[in-house]
Amino acid sequence: MVQLAEAAPNALSLDDVCRQTGLSRGTLHNYVQRGLIPKPDLCRDRDPGHRYRKMAYFPPSVLERIASIQRLKEEGHSLDVIADRLALKDQGVVPMPGVRVPARRASKMDIPASITQIGYPAYMLNRNWDIEWINENAERLIFGRSITKIPNIEDRHFFKLLFTTDTRDLVTDFEAFVKSHLPLVQGDLPDPKRNPLLAPLGADSVTWLSRIWPADGGPKMPPIDRREETLRFRPAQPDRYHRVAAIFREGTLVIWVPAIVNMEPILDFLTGRQQVITDLLMHRLPSLCAMAVLVADLQNSVKISADLPPEEYFSLITEIWTRMEDPFRLHRGTMGKHSGDGVVRFFLAKPGNAADHVVNALLCAFAIRKCVGDVNALWKGKKHWMNDLVLNIGLHEGREWFGYIPTTPAPEFTALGDTVNIAARLSGFARGGSLWVSKQFLSTLPPDVHDHIVYGIRRQTAGGEVWIPKTYSRVVDLLDQGSERNAKAGDIANLSVTEILQVDEPAIRQVLAAKSPPTSPLPPWGPPRS
Repeated sequence: MVQLAEAAPNALSLDDVCRQTGLSRGTLHNYVQRGLIPKPDLCRDRDPGHRYRKMAYFPPSVLERIASIQRLKEEGHSLDVIADRLALKDQGVVPMPGVRVPARRASKMDIPASITQIGYPAYMLNRNWDIEWINENAERLIFGRSITKIPNIEDRHFFKLLFTTDTRDLVTDFEAFVKSHLPLVQGDLPDPKRNPLLAPLGADSVTWLSRIWPADGGPKMPPIDRREETLRFRPAQPDRYHRVAAIFREGTLVIWVPAIVNMEPILDFLTGRQQVITDLLMHRLPSLCAMAVLVADLQNSVKISADLPPEEYFSLITEIWTRMEDPFRLHRGTMGKHSGDGVVRFFLAKPGNAADHVVNALLCAFAIRKCVGDVNALWKGKKHWMNDLVLNIGLHEGREWFGYIPTTPAPEFTALGDTVNIAARLSGFARGGSLWVSKQFLSTLPPDVHDHIVYGIRRQTAGGEVWIPKTYSRVVDLLDQGSERNAKAGDIANLSVTEILQVDEPAIRQVLAAKSPPTSPLPPWGPPRS
């Protein structure tokens, strides 16, 4: 004879539910058939007089479920509509207006106005595959923890999170879930065995990822990629999902939509690509990043502006900034907020590489100095004047909070903290088109790179100026008594700095190439896909 299981101590019998809700057995049976309430477990009857009789037992949560059904019925909804709403609620989302099961599709559907209105699990991955935006349902159903509270961007790496959070327990088919993302990689990342960010996961996890990793040169992905997957996010009910991916230059937006849900509102929303990416950037998570900051100011800009008609001055400034765009793009400098005739650029560190961002900032500084030198020669011939166009540049390195400021028509990058302020003070301290850097900035580079950089301090002696190579000085020890620079440099008086005169770019590149692995990931928000 089949042995009946014992009911859980807090389980409610069919009679208990009928008594507490006032519903008949037939109504409860109808609710079970429609999927409105969970199917009960058949267990041994608790009644001592009927120990060998089967009895249906429900979990205690059925009472709250029935109360929700009753409220929706009182609002005038049919059981079909209630079934749709509860199916979405099981997924942990607030159903968007008009979303229905296709067989009962409504005649009118509303398109989401913002990514924040997408209730299904969704997240944005940058070109390094760090999570830049995620909603609460993705945090709860896929990772089982808050991702938004992770400050370091390298700790929000998608594949790293898969093995360090509860994903393997929350997703019923973990391998299918991972494989669904792999066509989207498209060369963004190297093989896991060559990705230094994944090394801490251990050899077994890295080998497993490498086994299913796609080969280079796969088919080009469409702007919106959609595929159906058979998996479930515990404790959600749907067991089939559409994995929808919208691919942008800045990264990839992934949305998991239950297969029973009408996809048209989501797809219509994603066709407005500019609106979607602007919305994502405005909601991008701030990150604590290692970065180098370049601040450059045009010396004597007030006098130059006074010497020129307004239209010529604007033409001059436009020509300077236009020529500098190529070096900024080549060296991956991200535009920062600046005022007046100055410029701010951020150079973000790449995962697993502690020096490239500093090298890029340094080489970019010399490249933009050459650009301004070319413009200077052109305008001297054009205006036959005595003005010299030179940039005073300051460089500093540190870890800062980096993110977006919501502005119109597009959000702006910004970094908050002392790194930007110190770079700006160094730019203000520089004179005659010089380049000043902090000791911390230069110390970030490998020692053998220093051999290809000419840097040092000019000291005034009784016999005149003396150049002392490969040395630093406090700013306060370089100020002249009564100099107007004293007040501006007060904030960095004790900062150790040095002046850089020359760099040997080919030699520096050769040194760094010898230290780097054959392939390294692109920087966050890198260039568009080829």
